[in-house]
Amino acid sequence: MPHLRLSFLIKHSSPALVTALQAVGKLEAGTLIVPQADYERVMKQLAPPPILRQAVTATAALAGAAGTAFKGQPVRASQVVIEMRQAICRTCEHLRPDNRCSLCGCWMLLKASLAAQSCPDKPPRWNSFSIPASPAAEGPGTKVSPAA
Repeated sequence: MPHLRLSFLIKHSSPALVTALQAVGKLEAGTLIVPQADYERVMKQLAPPPILRQAVTATAALAGAAGTAFKGQPVRASQVVIEMRQAICRTCEHLRPDNRCSLCGCWMLLKASLAAQSCPDKPPRWNSFSIPASPAAEGPGTKVSPAA
């Protein structure tokens, strides 16, 4: 079976990326040797989303954090919610080896810690959490638990 050689700077790669690359190919002196049949899958896993998509999602995340703060609600999700979101992301095929989402380009650790954020997958693997000002404020549309 033919193999392709993909060169990259191994010394600047994260340990998670190196480990993931070793799982799909063979590393030799900073070059990844991948079976040709796996090339497209590997390149999709390594490629971030387009820069425009990353800019749009980063702007939306900042706007969501600002809106949450403006309402007097915590910007940061609770530690339990953060850990639950991270556990879900770690099992997702869209999580890149460098801990970025291949759908939106966000860093998983940051996105999971913002209360107003939700997973970009369709349907979302986890939703944003609205924290009502009082129990009476809870109503239709208030998201208080993750998507199943």
